[in-house]
Parts: sequence; structure tokens; C-alpha cells
Amino acid sequence: MSRHDTSNRRIFSALRPEAGSGSIFFRFLKLAALALLISSLFFFLINRGVSSLLEAYFQKTDYMRQENDRRLELFSEYIAENQVDATDLPRLSEWTRGQEVVWMQIYRDHILLFDSQYPYMEANAAYHVEGRYYDWDSYRTLSFADGDAQVFLTGMYTYQFFNYALLAEFSLSFLLFTAIMMAGIYRVMKYIKQLNREVRVLEGGNLDYPITVLGRDELAELARGLDSMRQSIRSQIRQEAELIRLNQSMITSLSHDLRTPLTSLLLYAEILEKELPDQEAARAHLGKIEEKALQIRDMANRILEYSMLKKEKEPGPLRLLSAEEVLLPALSDTAAFLRQQGFQVIFPPDARAPGRIRVNEEDLPRILDNITSNLLKYALKSAPVRLELFSSDSEIGFGFENRKKAPAGHVESNHIGVSNIRSLIGRMDGRLDIREDRSAYRIRIFFCRQ
Repeated sequence: MSRHDTSNRRIFSALRPEAGSGSIFFRFLKLAALALLISSLFFFLINRGVSSLLEAYFQKTDYMRQENDRRLELFSEYIAENQVDATDLPRLSEWTRGQEVVWMQIYRDHILLFDSQYPYMEANAAYHVEGRYYDWDSYRTLSFADGDAQVFLTGMYTYQFFNYALLAEFSLSFLLFTAIMMAGIYRVMKYIKQLNREVRVLEGGNLDYPITVLGRDELAELARGLDSMRQSIRSQIRQEAELIRLNQSMITSLSHDLRTPLTSLLLYAEILEKELPDQEAARAHLGKIEEKALQIRDMANRILEYSMLKKEKEPGPLRLLSAEEVLLPALSDTAAFLRQQGFQVIFPPDARAPGRIRVNEEDLPRILDNITSNLLKYALKSAPVRLELFSSDSEIGFGFENRKKAPAGHVESNHIGVSNIRSLIGRMDGRLDIREDRSAYRIRIFFCRQ
């Protein structure tokens, strides 16, 4: 198992919640239950208190009797204005419907003439109501168009006040519930913000800054995992720095050691050239030369392997230039070079790409050199190489298209040509598009049109 796999295994194991550790879900569930209990108790207490205060107020002010008297006065005025009979059920029903939650009964000689709960029930003399059936002090005698009658009137005038109070009590209880929940959530958010600040410190490159671990819930496990990852990355960076230092030391040593076999190689060549020894001595010297040459080759291969760790220099600045002034000369030079190498190149002489692009003038030749190198290795000389220059509303670019050689054994390659092109074009905010099949290959380079 590699050191990288072992480090990842430690990180992922640290991110798993421990058995018995707290959970944010259950933490908020308990918080919600507590907030619900407190807000419910608050609602019960304030509801009882407000209801008692309203009832005491209505009893003290005799609100119900005053409201009954007011409605009876209005009804008396309605009777006088419209000359209503005590048995005129449609008009009596019309007035009661215009009132709010009013119940009214009309009696004459202990006979029920009208009941607002049954507004279309006709009076029946067979149903005789004794005076003791109701508290007659709640009645008032009013004059109708057909004679006097006793009117009983009452209503639920206070229900709206209790409803308004209930709505206010519910709103206050909900606000209390929300405040308790927000207080609990704020504690979690405060910790998340703290973790965010600490992660930003790590993003700045300070891997010595520790991550704060609070509690035993998922956030604490995440913080513990981040801290473990910080320590692991710091350890890996230190190990890689040490490896780079050792590699640089090795390269320096190998470069110095190359001088010895190279000096010997030159010495043996000079002996062969000047002293002209006999055939046996010549074979001995040639053997020495071959030995030293193989030694130099092995050292050169080792230097190449170690040099892959060398950091590439920072890219140069981008310049805003005319696409035609930059691309046309470069493509023309490339086409001329390919023709010198025996390729047939098709490049339209009237190719145009109006517009401007941001380009690094040092990286563009490197892109074309990589493409040219691949063409020399893999393109079929008997088929033409097509060059194109194109533009659209958003992009300007160029492309190469060729036929591929038939496979003929192993071709030595370190497979970095396309990777280099992709890296170079990425510096210029461009993109790379490659299409190939068994016989054809096409590569296109796109720049953002400015």
C-alpha cells in the first residue's frame, strides 16, 4: 500500500462518526421538543390569563347587557320604520341576518311567534309556553304593527375579542418557539463560521494553524477530520520537500559524475586518433569507449527521470493582439517547414480571422513545435496535411488535420506532447479539441475572441 493510500485511509476513518457520539439531528430534535414544550406552556398560561382578564372586564362593565339593549333599540327603530308585524317572518329574518351572532325570540301570550334559529317556522297556538320557562326579566315588550309582543334578544358579542386574543397568543408563542430554535441554530452557525475562518487560514497555506474541535456531533467529527487532513498534508509536503531536496542533490551529484566517464571517453578517442595502436589495443580501447558511453547513457536516463520533478517557470504575460498578425505568420512558417520535410500542406492563401485574442507570444511557438513534432512522428507523408484558420462570434483559432501512419512497431514517446499543448493553451484561457480515429487525426486550438 502506498503512502498516499494510507494517508487517505486515515483521513476517511477520521471523518466517520464515533459510536455513541452526538448527532446534529437528535440535537435539533431535542431542541425542537424543548422549544415546543416551553412555547406550549407559555401559550397555556397567557391564554388562561388573557381569557380571565377579558371575562372580568366584560362582567365589570356589564358589556353583554349594554350590547343587548343597544341591539333592542336598533330592532325597535327597525319595527317603527318598516311597520313590521310580530308574525312577519321574512322581515324579521332579514333584520337578524344583518346582525352578528344574534339570537332573537318573539312571544305573545306565551306563544312563540318567531325564533331566529328557525326563521321560517310558523307560530302554532298549540305550543303554549309558560312564563316560568324563561327568565322574563331578559325580555322586553316592544310595539309591533299588529300589537305588543315580548322580545328576547342576546348574542355572542365577545367571541371576536377572544379570537383576536387567541391569534395574538398563538403568534407570541410561535415567536417564542422560533426564538428558541434560532438561538440553538445560532450556536451551530457560529461554530460553522469559526470552521470557515480556520479553513480559509489553511487555504492561505498556513498548515500549522489547528482546527478547533467542539463537542461530539457531526460538525465536531468533520472538524477533527479536517485537522487530521491538515496534519497529513503538512506531513506529505514536508516529505515531498525532502524528496525534492534529495533529488536535486542527486542530480547535482550525477551531473558531476558525468564528467569522469566523459573525460575518459574523450581520452580513449584521442588515443585512437593520435597513437594509432594495433588492432588488439584498438579493440580494448573501443571496449572502454563503449563501456563509458553506456555509463553516460545510464546517467543521462537517471537525470531525465529526476528532472521531471523540476518546477516549471512562471508563464509570461498575455498580450491583446490581432489574431491575423499573430497566427498567420506562425502558421505560414509551420507550413513552410513541413513542406521542407516532404509533406504536402494545404493552407488557403486567403485564410482570415478578423478580431483580437489574448496570447503569450512565447507559448504559441511551443504549441506549434509540439504539433509539428507529432506530425513528423505520426503523420502519413503521402496524404496532405490540412491547415485551417477560423473564427466565430466568440472564438478564433486554427487547426491541423492529417492521415495517420500505419502502425509499424513501437514508437518511442514520453506522451507529453498533447499534455504540454493543453497546459500552454490553458494559460491563455483557450481550449483544445482533438478528434481521431484509426486513420485520421485532427487538432484544433481555440482562443477567446476579445
